[in-house]
Amino acid sequence: MINKSSTLNNLLNILLPLILPYVDVENFRIYLLGFILQERWFSTYSISKRNTTKSLWQLYNSLKSDIKWNKVFYTLAKRMLSLLPQEDWYLVVDGTPLNQQYARNRITRQGLKSIEGMKNVPHNELISLALTNGVIYIPLNFKIWTSKKVTKPNEYRKKTDMFFSLVYEYLIMKLPVKSLLFDNYFASASHLNWLIDKGFIWTTRIKSNKKVKYGKKNCKLTELDIGLNESLLLQLVGVCGYVKVIRICHRNEDVYIATNDMDISDKDLIRMYKKRWTVEEFHRESKQHLGLEYIYIRSWQKLQNHVGFVCLSYGLLSVLRNEWGGSIGDVKYIIHDEVYQIHNAHERFVEKLAS
Repeated sequence: MINKSSTLNNLLNILLPLILPYVDVENFRIYLLGFILQERWFSTYSISKRNTTKSLWQLYNSLKSDIKWNKVFYTLAKRMLSLLPQEDWYLVVDGTPLNQQYARNRITRQGLKSIEGMKNVPHNELISLALTNGVIYIPLNFKIWTSKKVTKPNEYRKKTDMFFSLVYEYLIMKLPVKSLLFDNYFASASHLNWLIDKGFIWTTRIKSNKKVKYGKKNCKLTELDIGLNESLLLQLVGVCGYVKVIRICHRNEDVYIATNDMDISDKDLIRMYKKRWTVEEFHRESKQHLGLEYIYIRSWQKLQNHVGFVCLSYGLLSVLRNEWGGSIGDVKYIIHDEVYQIHNAHERFVEKLAS
């Protein structure tokens, strides 16, 4: 436990000063440790079953604050890039619904919007950009999409527009990683051309009916009859330059992968695309262990901060997972078992970190 406590303590000492001067650092710290230690319902019910020093309503003050999450996330990312420069790092963009089961409203910037009498209103959705090496997964930025049915026309933003915004803000931060992985939802010609213009190496899944140009032949991708684990150099209609396309079986599904990296080997292309799976693990484990799907909140600011705490907790736990192995849940349980062998768990845990 000493090594892990030391790693976590060092990271918190770097990150916590960034939230000043608008946030109570002690409340922020304890609330963050609550996410790391407790189960997925932590933010809804109680900070601890054994310790009532801080009641939950006091800690909710952290959710009311204007926290600059970008500063925290990017600082953590830069730290990992400096500590592990030899790693192959990638960027990942994807989205996942923020389900509020049985909810009769949706959280928007204008407050709660009732969906009574409305049909098929989508849940809010988390659109995120993250840095990963296949084990460590650090969210860098996120946007929360709201349905057009509950959003004012002048404030509605498409998910694809949020994609542009996330990547553009990333360029401003000037991190060195320029390899971007994403799914076919964001693989429009306009996205791909924009990324090429900005100097990104992108890798994406594309639909089997994608229109392509191979030699002098214009056709759909499936008409080329590419064999399993075989690749071709071709052009995507509307996209500048040539791309490499490979057909693989991934998670028992036949998929086509495209990249603008013409020099990459087929083996490395497959390996790189599989790094995108870390975002699916983030979605699943954040919902199972960090409360991303347990959203009992009624304001936009609190929703933003709830998601921010989930993302930061996941990033820190994934750093520890890089040292210990296992899943995010495994790391939480190891820390939990260590801490709950003692009384006054949170106070003692903070003391242990500081020692």
